[in-house]
Parts: sequence; structure tokens; C-alpha cells
Amino acid sequence: MSENRTVRHHPRWSRPIRGIAVAAFSALVLVGCGETPEQMLASAKSFLEKQDFDAAGIQLKNALQENANLAEARFLLGRVNLRQGNVAGAVKELERALELGYPRDAVAAELAPALVRAGEFDRLLAEFGDPRVTAPATIAIVQAALGDAHLARREIDKAQAAYLQALGANADEHGARIGFARTAAIKGDLKAAEEAVREVIARAPQVADAHALLGDLLVARGDLSQGLAALREAVRLQPGTVANHYALVTLLLRQNAIAEADAALDAMKSAVGRHPFTRYLLALRDYRENRLVEARDALMQVLKESPGLLVAELLAGVVHLRLNDHEIARAHLDRVLQAAPGNLVARQALVASHLATGESKRALELVQPALQVPQPSARLLGLAGQVYIANGDFERAEDYFERAAKAAPADVRARTRLGVARMAVGDADAGFTELEEASRMDEGGIQADLALVVGHLRRGDAKKALAAQAELERKQPDNALVHNLRGGLMLATRNIPAARAAFEKALAKQPTYLSAAVSLARLDLAERRPEMAIG
Repeated sequence: MSENRTVRHHPRWSRPIRGIAVAAFSALVLVGCGETPEQMLASAKSFLEKQDFDAAGIQLKNALQENANLAEARFLLGRVNLRQGNVAGAVKELERALELGYPRDAVAAELAPALVRAGEFDRLLAEFGDPRVTAPATIAIVQAALGDAHLARREIDKAQAAYLQALGANADEHGARIGFARTAAIKGDLKAAEEAVREVIARAPQVADAHALLGDLLVARGDLSQGLAALREAVRLQPGTVANHYALVTLLLRQNAIAEADAALDAMKSAVGRHPFTRYLLALRDYRENRLVEARDALMQVLKESPGLLVAELLAGVVHLRLNDHEIARAHLDRVLQAAPGNLVARQALVASHLATGESKRALELVQPALQVPQPSARLLGLAGQVYIANGDFERAEDYFERAAKAAPADVRARTRLGVARMAVGDADAGFTELEEASRMDEGGIQADLALVVGHLRRGDAKKALAAQAELERKQPDNALVHNLRGGLMLATRNIPAARAAFEKALAKQPTYLSAAVSLARLDLAERRPEMAIG
């Protein structure tokens, strides 16, 4: 007896033994001790009323072991699975309930959204393309799900029509109104999108998705402070949603609000754990603070665990580009473009990589598709100008620099582009003045200096072109492109030894710089030294 009392009251053992006893007792209760399937089903319903999904799920599974054709148990187990995040299990049970004859309206209200969450858009359209449901609330839920499926397939008009049908059946179907707002935004009608999402918030301020979409819309129209407030509210209302945290942190990083971004990242880690997006955002923060090696190492781990994460592939490409690891950078960027051919960031980074290694022809091939977009950005237009300079097409280069000036007149480097534009229309003196001022303002950049070199060269003023080139070399003495440009200048002035020295220096700075290697090969051939050109 005393031995038993010692064990029962020992502080290290009393709680575990008590916990085991309680668990064993609960298991006995849930097994049912001879209960019928119907009694187990009734017990499960009582647990559901208390929001005890674990206990309800056990009872429903017990009931189905006894009677696999109990339609209501299948239906309720599907609902439990859905609320516990087991979407595949939910779809399986709900479809079985439908086969067993459970009321279609009840099943449809759960199954249609579950199929959307599972990404089973074809199955959803096949099952509910003709909904065959009668209750207005269910019609609205099913039509909203159909809208989501069409939206995911980029069938914008069909999605919008489905959302409108849903709202016609039930004006309080918030998912449909949010979906309609998304389609309006995709079509460019940001005002209609904002009105729709604000109506959701007025009707149901607790809907986190509405605040998240409002935040995106406000940011899109430049209202960053209100956009941040909306995203913070979305996170507060639904802290377990990764997308809301992601939108908030990325916006804070874009604004260089590093302390706030760190706090938001800490909150994200607490809410969703070490999710791949959390680790990606940590790498993004390192990149923005110029900790490139740390960002690279973090991204390697992210991609090892989540190899299909395109944002991580893209950032890895950009990081390796900054580290001059061009082969690895291109592998990452190529994977992004294979999955998303329209991704301009990846394409621009690839162009920059090929420019950096002197592969100007390949850079030209890559930049041309990007220039087909309706409104190319100033950055893209400026990059195109640099590509045409590298290919020796100075007239096209000036044209793109002029377009860049018009695309961003308030840009910090507007003087650069304005100078090019003025030269393009014949006001050379004013153009050179603007470019020289821009060169002084932008100590780290070289676009103004490139434009000055090209402008003076086209005007036939080799002396001023060489002076601008010297300033370029002062700013970036280790840039192979800069020395390659000097080689071109020397060729233009027929100073072949100086040209050869400049091309050789470009190759010394970067042995893979193809443009300089080709220029040297041409010089060798011109000097009847083919063996040197081959070497």
C-alpha cells in the first residue's frame, strides 16, 4: 500500500499517470461500449455542438466502421476534415455522402468550396457546372466556387458571370463579392473593385480576405499607409493565413521599414511556424540589406525543402547575379521563365547577366520579347538602351533612353534620360548639360555616363567622349562593360593597340566576357593572325 501511495503522489509521475488514465477513460467512452452506429452519430453531433472536432471525428469513424453506408456520418466527417485542414479527406467523404444520397444542397455547400481548396477545378466544373441545387444560399456558394475555378483558369469573364449569379441568389455571399472585386481589378477597374470589397467590409467587417484584398488595391493606387492598415487588420483577424503575413512583410520591406518588417516577421513565425514563405522573407530581408551570402544560403535551404517555389527561384537568380555567379543565376532564372514566361523581373535579370558577360546578342534576343508589353517600365527601357549600346546600335539606344525619360519624368535619374531625349531632338548642348549634371548627381550609377559617351561619339567629338569614358572608368573600374566600351572608342579613333589593350583588360576583369573576346578575335583576323583568333 505504501509503495502505491508513493508512486501516486510522486511529483514527477502523478500528472502523467493521471493523464494516461483520463485518456484511457476517454477512449473507452468514444469506443462506445456497444453503442449502435446511430448512437455514435448522435454523440458526434453533441461533440460538434461543442466545437470538439477531434472527438466528433473519432465517433464518426467508429460509426462508419460499423456502418460504412451511413450517409450523414460521411457528410459530417467531411465537414470535420475540412475544418481540420484535411481537404483531400473532406472531398473524399463528401463525395461518398453524395453517392449515398445525402441531400445535394447540404453536400454542395461544403463540397464545392472544398474542391476549390483542393485545386480540383475540372472535377468542380464537371460536378457543379450544372449545379442542380435549389436553396438560394447554396446556389450562391456553388456559383462563388465556380467563379473561383474560372478565375484560377484565367477565364475572367466566366468568373465574373458566376460571381454575379451568386450575388443574385444571395447578396450576402461575401466570397462572391470578393471574387467579383478581384475580376474587376484584373480588368483594370480598380474603382469598382474597391467599391465591391468595401461593401463586404461594411456588411461583414470580420472577413479577413476582404481586408487583405482592400490592402492590395490601396497599395496598387499608391495609398501605402491605408494599404498597410488594411493588411494589418487582415493579419489580426486571421493570423493563421500565410498570404496575409506575406503581403504585410513584403510591403514593409518595400518601404524599407526594416524594424516594422522584423516585428511582422516575428509575428508570422509565431503564427505559422517555419513555413517556406517565412524563410523566403528572411532571405529577402537579407538581400535588401545587402547580406548576399546569407540570402543565398537561406534560399538554398528553402529550395531544397520547397523546390517549386518560384519566388525563391527568382530571388536566388537575382542574388547569384549580384554575386557574379552567372551560371547558377541563369539556371534559377531559366526555371522561372519556363514556368512563367511573362515574368519581367526574371527576364530583365537574365538580360543583365548576359550583358555583364558581354553576350550582347543573347541579351538582345532576351530583351526584345519584354519590350512587347503595352507599357514598358522606365527601368526596362533603360536596360534596352544599354543592350543596344552593347550591340553598337547607338541610334536605337538613344531612342530607348528617350522613351525611358518619358516613362518616368520624376525619376531620380530623369536628368539622364532628359539629356538623351534633348540630344535626340537636336538640342545637343542642353542635352549634354543635363547628362553632365546627372553624372555628378548619380555617383554610383553609369547610365548618364554611358549616354554621354555615346552622345559625344555620335556627334564626332572623340575628345569629349574619351573624357566621359574616363569618368565612367573612375566610377566602375572593375566593370568589364566599361573597358569593352573603351575598346570600341579606340576602334572608332583607329587606335588599334589601345583598343586591343582595352578589350584585353575587359577579359582580365571577366574572362567570360564574350563581346570583348569576339572583338579581339576580329582584330587578330584583321592583322592576319588567325592562330591567335582561334586561341
